[in-house]
Amino acid sequence: MFTVEGREHLATVKLSASDRFVSEQLVAELEQHQQRLVTANRQLREFAATAPLAEREARAVLDSIPNVGPVTTDVILAELGDWRRFHSQANVACYAGLAPGFRESAGKAKQLGITKEGSRLLRWVMIEFAWRMVGASRKWGGHYHRLEARVGAKKAIVAIARRLLGMIFALLRTGQKYALALESPPPASCRSKSPRDTNPSDPSCLRGQPRQASSLGAGVNYGGPLSVPETE
Repeated sequence: MFTVEGREHLATVKLSASDRFVSEQLVAELEQHQQRLVTANRQLREFAATAPLAEREARAVLDSIPNVGPVTTDVILAELGDWRRFHSQANVACYAGLAPGFRESAGKAKQLGITKEGSRLLRWVMIEFAWRMVGASRKWGGHYHRLEARVGAKKAIVAIARRLLGMIFALLRTGQKYALALESPPPASCRSKSPRDTNPSDPSCLRGQPRQASSLGAGVNYGGPLSVPETE
């Protein structure tokens, strides 16, 4: 029913008068939904073409990332809104409900599963995007399989989705496009710094983020320091 060949075959199938009526009604309803989808996609493309400059720049950045299609782009931009309102990758992960929860009792803290708070649609699209990247990218696939061996498939793909979202936020923040590239060595004054150093004495120290992103397949030059997501 979803293709021309399928409908031609349906027309040759022997059905009772009542079943034929029901099938014709279902086909007509399917065609209506398909036409509405075509109209909605056309309107979305027109909206994107006339969007403010900041959104058009963001779309160009997202279009540079492999396996990011128009649906993923639309969902990310619609759900994040003005990404400049987020101060760190951790904030974005929390907004998507991809950040792990914590429980503390008697001075002892225990890490729980992801909170699943925030935007369910953004969380869903990032998980689907993570699966595509894992299957298509040697680097992301390698990181996934190493995590899978330690924590299992579900937690591993969530961790990849969280890292990808952090990378996307960094790219949006700087306006730099995604590129597969090796990162140049960090300045000598930064080599002894911890990736979690939040107040480096040298402004050129970017808190370990470029190393992390480049190791995951993105040649990124961050314009400012970002918080490091919780290590999986």
